[in-house]
Amino acid sequence: MLTSMPKQQVEKHITDDIPLAAQERLRRQAATTGHNFKEVFLKFADAHRGMNHSNQMTTGDICRLDVCIKEFMRSYREMFPSQNVTPKLHLLECHVVPQISRFRVGLGMLNEQGGELLHTELNRTGRIVHGIRDDLQKLLSIMKRHHTSTTPEIRASVLKTCKRKSKKGEE
Repeated sequence: MLTSMPKQQVEKHITDDIPLAAQERLRRQAATTGHNFKEVFLKFADAHRGMNHSNQMTTGDICRLDVCIKEFMRSYREMFPSQNVTPKLHLLECHVVPQISRFRVGLGMLNEQGGELLHTELNRTGRIVHGIRDDLQKLLSIMKRHHTSTTPEIRASVLKTCKRKSKKGEE
């Protein structure tokens, strides 16, 4: 929506008293502005996808995230040179990769976004176990599933156990 807004606004406000050449310049400028916003938003989406989760991250994942953040900030500065870097963008550019490198998990386990991510995950899990009648069993099932999915060591252990069971079943 935001990427098409410049074009919509130009079309909405063009009148017959504006010369045709000026109208065309406005349309081109609106298209360029919309394209610039789209490019910056897509690059931010890549960075967002790489950091806003609660999964374990490999060195390769962290390097890809670093590239995404650098590309986003390069585009932001190039397309909006008169805009300041906000405190949140500074945190993104200078502190996210070192933070993730230290703990090797996405921000969902470390920062304020973790609360929102946790809320979303618990709601999703609640929908999965909604058929369990006993409230205590439902809560235990939600917490067990959450704990298993967010603790890398436990998740790795569960995956190894599942692989071993499937190999035994093949024999």
